[in-house]
Formats: sequence, C-alpha cells, structure tokens
Amino acid sequence: MPFIEDINRELTALNVPIKMNDHSLLWEIRRLFLLSVFFKLILKFKGTKKLIVICYYNHISLAACKAANEMGIETIEYQHGMQNKYQPMYNTWFNVPREGYVLLPKVFAVWSQYNIENLNSWILKSDFHSARLVGNGFSTFYANEIITTKSYTDVFGNYSKKILITLQSERYFPRFLPDVIQNSPKDWLWILKEHPNHKILNVPGIDLEKLKCRHNVIWETKLHLYALLPEVDLHATAFSTAAFEALEFNVPTIFFDPVAESCFGSLVQDNEYFSCASSEEEFVTFIRFFMRLNIRESKSVFHSFDGEAIASPSSAL
Repeated sequence: MPFIEDINRELTALNVPIKMNDHSLLWEIRRLFLLSVFFKLILKFKGTKKLIVICYYNHISLAACKAANEMGIETIEYQHGMQNKYQPMYNTWFNVPREGYVLLPKVFAVWSQYNIENLNSWILKSDFHSARLVGNGFSTFYANEIITTKSYTDVFGNYSKKILITLQSERYFPRFLPDVIQNSPKDWLWILKEHPNHKILNVPGIDLEKLKCRHNVIWETKLHLYALLPEVDLHATAFSTAAFEALEFNVPTIFFDPVAESCFGSLVQDNEYFSCASSEEEFVTFIRFFMRLNIRESKSVFHSFDGEAIASPSSAL
C-alpha cells in the first residue's frame, strides 16, 4: 500500500525507530471488522441504548464503538486519565472529516472545562463528535463505596509515612527502588501498585520476590488507585497521569523518568508539587523534602491538574 511507504519514509526522516507493514495493518483492520460484527449481535440482542467505554484506544473499544455508531447507538468515553495537549490520543489532529470517525466514541465525557477546550481543537471540525462536562465520578464513588483500604487499616496504622509507587511496565521499573526502600526509615510503608494491563514479572538485576517479601512493602494488584490515594503521603511514578489525579487528594508526585517532562512539559515544570528526579540521589532528596512538608495534614490547595476546578460528578451521561 503506497501510503504505508509514505508513513515509513516520514518515520525514518523523524528518526522514529518504527516501521509499519502491510500484513500487520491488514490483520488489525480485519480483526476490528470481525469484532464489530460480533458486537452488533450482542448490542442488538441486549437492546442496548447507550455504550460507555473507559478507554477507546484498544481494539475491543474501537470495534464496539464502530458497531454502536453504525447502529445509531450513542457511544461515550468516560475520561479515565489526563487528556491535555500532550496526550496524542486526544489532541493535535488536523485533518478531521466532517462526518467524524466511526471507530471513535461520539461523546467524550470529561472532568473539566480545560479538557473540553483541548478536545474542541479538533472536535469542532466535525459534525459528529462532541465533548460533555460531567465531572470526575471515580473519586466520589471510591469515597462513598465499600471498596476501600479497609483490609489495610491495621497495616497502615503501624507506619508514619506511606509512599505509593504506580508502576507502568517492566521497562520503566525504577532500578534504584530496592536500595531506596532498604535505606529508608523502618516506619515508612511502600505500596507498589502494578498497572492492571502491564504485570511486572521480571526486571533484570532485581529480585522481585525478595522485594515483595519485605516487611514494609505491599505489592498491590487489586485495589483501585482512588482507594489508595487518600491513604498515602507521597506518590511516585515514571510518567503516569495518575500524578494529576493525585492532586485531587493533595498528594505530591515525584517522576523518576525523563519521559514525564517530554510528555507533560510545563504542566510538570510549573507545578510546585511535582518534581522530576534524574537519579537515585535526587529521588531520595525529593522524598525527604515532601515528607518534611506534612502536606497530608494541611488543607487541600489543589483543584485539578489544569488549574481549574474539576466539576462535581453529574448525571449528564
């Protein structure tokens, strides 16, 4: 396919180490079409009136949106993380057709006006898509429901400080973490939360089983992020957008991968409760700095990652 060759030439010119091939692309297209046929059967059988997805950019959600859009069923993506100008799955689209994209949700239900403005940079070019302000219902749900850290209440009470590490994949696992934990005060609890889609099974040079067995380490795989954030004093991650959600709970974040500054630019550089550590020494320095602030004991000063208040959850869906 000629356009594949054009894309590959552009990627080469930009020094991007990726190449597309006809076979893989055709397979992905066929898979999406077959899945959409399957979803049409399910949606019709269930008499579905509305389809809501949490993340549209995977083959399951894309196929489901295609099926529902073609059947005239309203499709909605409920915001699950950051959607700013640095997130390519939601921004910097310049050639949007008036009829929109059948693979994408018709409505993007978002947390704040800031998100709407970012989405409108391309949505307004379409007669099909729209952005709708509904607020962040996740925080309210996990604050009110039984799904809490109740099972860890006794454990948390034994530690003066609690640090949450949101892991993203084996590739971005902080190699210095075992040493930092080893040298930290004994009454500091480290909660290492795996990404639900990226299990940490093997990290070269690190004995994960030994790390998991430490008395002050909890390897978390089940609890939702919003069930943990109210309980911790500090959050650290490679470049996860969980950092911006942590602000809702008055929890500062240390980024330990340079990708964070590349992805989020001034949003990281201009926020006094974000720090980017380029080494183990800087990571430890920032931890000590934030621990001295006792932020958890102060009144929350955060509104949202964009400087605007996140709207109260509504029934606008």
